[in-house]
Amino acid sequence: MKILGYLLSSLFLALAMAVIATPASAQATRTWVSGVGDDANPCSRTAPCKTFAGAISKTAVSGEINCLDPGGFGVVTITKSITIDCVYTEGGVLSAGTNGVVVNAPAGSVVHLRGLDIDGVGTGVNGVRFLGQANCISRIRSSSGSPARAWKSRRTDLPKSISAIPGYPRQPRMAF
Repeated sequence: MKILGYLLSSLFLALAMAVIATPASAQATRTWVSGVGDDANPCSRTAPCKTFAGAISKTAVSGEINCLDPGGFGVVTITKSITIDCVYTEGGVLSAGTNGVVVNAPAGSVVHLRGLDIDGVGTGVNGVRFLGQANCISRIRSSSGSPARAWKSRRTDLPKSISAIPGYPRQPRMAF
């Protein structure tokens, strides 16, 4: 009788643990944004997200967010190694009165920003704001057409415009 009680209680405990345990939700290594997407989507190529902020939460560390078509994908705060790549289409960030992209990733992180069109509508604070210790490689052009240069920095006091690297297929812009 004691053995049967022990087996039943063990079975009940195992069943309770199986019901209570929640499955781990995996993040994708590549996600997609679209002007007609929805942040409730899984950010796949066939069901893209609407904003960079929606996609970044579904993208794994060192993953990549790609733009499917032209659109305004909103401001974003980056807290991990990631690549946002919109070189072959218009990847807009409209940031009136605020920062366009905030990079606040820990030391050892690498952030790539490619092909973004960041516009502060005359009242933007910073196109890209660096707060953390991550290395950031950006390919963005200011609307003033300043000379091309690449940035790779850990500084927090960087200027408001970043230029494109020569030879890139599309020349994005940043206006503040």
